[in-house]
Amino acid sequence: ASPAMVELKDLDLRLGESRGSGAIAAKLQGGVNAAVQVSINRLDLDRWLAATAAAAGPAASTPAQGSKAGDAAKPGEKAKSSRTAAVPASPSVPPPARAGKPFAIPKDMTASLALAVDAITLRGGLIGQARLKAEMSDGEITLSQVSAQLPGSSDVAAFGFVTAADGQPKFDGQTDVTVGD
Repeated sequence: ASPAMVELKDLDLRLGESRGSGAIAAKLQGGVNAAVQVSINRLDLDRWLAATAAAAGPAASTPAQGSKAGDAAKPGEKAKSSRTAAVPASPSVPPPARAGKPFAIPKDMTASLALAVDAITLRGGLIGQARLKAEMSDGEITLSQVSAQLPGSSDVAAFGFVTAADGQPKFDGQTDVTVGD
């Protein structure tokens, strides 16, 4: 490492059951130029999402179907229902805008990312051979490879460009989905 360059080779990454390896190199003078390469054996996103939900505390809930608010058991009685159902966010409601923080891609920085994950567990399913290769330069992200094997013998692959248009991300590219069932 020096004031002009940082390089980390042969990284050994461990987070819970996940194991990985990688390397990071960054040139810091004359504009930032970074390259990151990471390979991971397995990511259990179900476990991470459960841990995140537990850390966030109890979710807002509504009484179970068929019960009314206030149906609590009186001393000495059994509860009529102990089930509650979380109210999911409506998919038609857009997420709140971040005030004063429009989406932007730096124009004075170049970077590349190569990420490979052999197996991802998500919602009880298994996603295999997830790959991402991306380069950022001149305010644009080039996705040269985004691919994965999905449950049900399906594959998804995409490539293209991400830019900032009116403070929002814009993808211009191609996505291919193959279903084997």
